[in-house]
Amino acid sequence: MKIKHLIKKFICKKYPYFTCQNNLISPEIPEITPIYAKKSNVKAKRISLLIPTINKELFFAGMSTAVDFFKTLQKNLPEEFYYRVIVTDAPPNNTIDDFNEYKIVNMDSDSEDKYQMVVANDRYGKELTIWENEIFLVTAWWIAYYTKELIRMQNYFYGVSYPLIYLIQDYEPGFYPWSSRYALAESTYKEDDDVKIIAVINSKELYDFMKMKNYSFYKTYYFLPKLNQKLKTFLPQLENTRRLNRILVYGRPSVPRNGFEIVVNSLKVVAQNKIARDWEFISLGLKHEDVDLGNGNKLVSKGKVTLEEYANYLLTSKIGLSLMISPHPSYPPLEMAYFGLKTITNSYENKNLSYMHENIVSLDDLRPIVIGNKILELMQADEGGKSKNQKYETSFISDDEQFDFIDNILRDIGLR
Repeated sequence: MKIKHLIKKFICKKYPYFTCQNNLISPEIPEITPIYAKKSNVKAKRISLLIPTINKELFFAGMSTAVDFFKTLQKNLPEEFYYRVIVTDAPPNNTIDDFNEYKIVNMDSDSEDKYQMVVANDRYGKELTIWENEIFLVTAWWIAYYTKELIRMQNYFYGVSYPLIYLIQDYEPGFYPWSSRYALAESTYKEDDDVKIIAVINSKELYDFMKMKNYSFYKTYYFLPKLNQKLKTFLPQLENTRRLNRILVYGRPSVPRNGFEIVVNSLKVVAQNKIARDWEFISLGLKHEDVDLGNGNKLVSKGKVTLEEYANYLLTSKIGLSLMISPHPSYPPLEMAYFGLKTITNSYENKNLSYMHENIVSLDDLRPIVIGNKILELMQADEGGKSKNQKYETSFISDDEQFDFIDNILRDIGLR
């Protein structure tokens, strides 16, 4: 009985979705904990961005894109508009610089500050004030899920509401096995009579995928991925940098769609070849333990580095490996390719990135032996980094406005 008790204790600690009382799966889905709302007498106009976090260590490309879109909206809205950022999941700590002018206000407060931030991760027993003339912008399915309820409450309070601006940056039901979360994530792509959706989709590939799945929104727009402006300033150094025998991988063990297990096992195939002795293997993305690849080779994890450090790795590496098992293109393989790395990534459904840059090799077969042999082929040819990036004129690095449909969205909402 003592052994049985210890096993049960271990399971409950390691897998918190089991209860220690009876080992039944918990029916709770914490991420959809609702935000309750209350009325306001304020008649001013406001747009609210709901975002999981603004902390630097958790801030990846998707959230950066959401902030960029929010700031572009600001530039195009009338002077009388107010702005609010609602942080839903992680309390601010070591935050990004974009919101330095925002005043942190209580969730219960009906503040009329021009720029305000509400921390809503601890929302038990609290109510969020929503204005009559308030527009909501979201990214991430669970936030869309309960923001739809906020819009229903807005309509209940005032008899009027605006469409939800939903920045869709991947097919998020695919983040889960067929399950409750899969179903709830997918439900956010379905309109009803109460809430209209203006879908803003990150990439043509994802847009086409959503069309293939027959999702229909009130209005739909898409934009093309764009190279980070700070990274772009390093491109002129391409002609004068010395490439090292280095393979750069996008390593995020806790994000299943990045296929970390496939990445590691592909590199183990590479490590069996004696040519690997003269190469180094670096993992960027999320910090993890270094991985022994065999024959004295090691995948060294650097985790999340600064943009300057990332640029240096891009400038001085020869081969990139970045998987994204979803219809979204993902930024790292594009960044690697445009910085001259011969880059291996994967296709998915309608997605094939090889047309986007001559440095990209897009594989249909993700068996480690296939990927590993392709890496060895590039290593033996020593072709890594030799591209002179003749496609600078393409949209990924152009100076064209990424969100050139903003006026159309404002017209859809009734602000033009």
